[in-house]
Amino acid sequence: MKILAIQIARLGDIFQTWPALRALKRAYPQAEIYVLTRGRYQAAFDGLEVVVQRKILPSQDIVAPLLEPTMDVKTAHQITAQFCDSLKNENYDWILNFSFSPLSSFITHAVSHENTKVSGYTRTSDGFLAIPDDMSAYFYAQVGIDRPNRFHLAEIFSTMVGSDLIAQDWSQPAALPSYTEIVPEILLHVGASEIKKQISPMKWMTILRQFIRLMPDAKIGLIGAAQEADLAEKIMSSTSSENVVNMVGKTSLQQLFAVIQKAKVVMGGDSAPMHMASLVGVPCLNLSLSSVNFWETGPRAAGSCILRGIDETDF
Repeated sequence: MKILAIQIARLGDIFQTWPALRALKRAYPQAEIYVLTRGRYQAAFDGLEVVVQRKILPSQDIVAPLLEPTMDVKTAHQITAQFCDSLKNENYDWILNFSFSPLSSFITHAVSHENTKVSGYTRTSDGFLAIPDDMSAYFYAQVGIDRPNRFHLAEIFSTMVGSDLIAQDWSQPAALPSYTEIVPEILLHVGASEIKKQISPMKWMTILRQFIRLMPDAKIGLIGAAQEADLAEKIMSSTSSENVVNMVGKTSLQQLFAVIQKAKVVMGGDSAPMHMASLVGVPCLNLSLSSVNFWETGPRAAGSCILRGIDETDF
């Protein structure tokens, strides 16, 4: 069986599909599992041993003609059609759309054959949204802010593949790079994928001062991506403690896995490091704002704790 899993969302969403893809491989050990993702986030599949190959959505190539003064829609459409045709020619037996987005639904329809099994949003022949399975119908009706769903996305994804998750589905990448430097006990992820999920530098400064006051000997590290470096510098400006280390932008994604694995706790908003910590079994202190449903995307490692706030003044 040849399976294509579509996950064109961000890093955290990709990490939440890991357990389901492992469960899929357990259920169909002879299956070849391919993933469709965006080039910017493809590193989130590094170390996921069940994936045969990544297919990269040419997002930049598609968007570039639309940014021209003439807004060249025809060229953008041709690039999209050629890419989808190439995927369709690979004749997948099952397409799993984990993204539940308008774009992913059109791609799912474009690369499906008449006999292809489809799970997740797709489209009818005249372009309307098509919901082919019970789990997708549940997602459409129940999942999201101010909706009644109480299941974690990892369980929703595993239900789509028809398998219950087991402990082994939550495990580290197949091969972690060596990280020989001393890792702080407490890791603070200072950013998030969206502004509405972030804790402000001023609030982090307050939190950091509290840690230093209550646990003067604890080693604390700031982690995050290179684009979050300015946030980290603002936070670092509030302390002269030698026990606080700025690691933001100084590790690759795979190195960050190794760093998190060696820590005792990860603290931050709803973000990729939370989901990485769940895969390596490190507990999290999740500062969850009202823009997020923590029961859908919160940390899963044993010992984790979630602090819920309407906004950060509640912390």
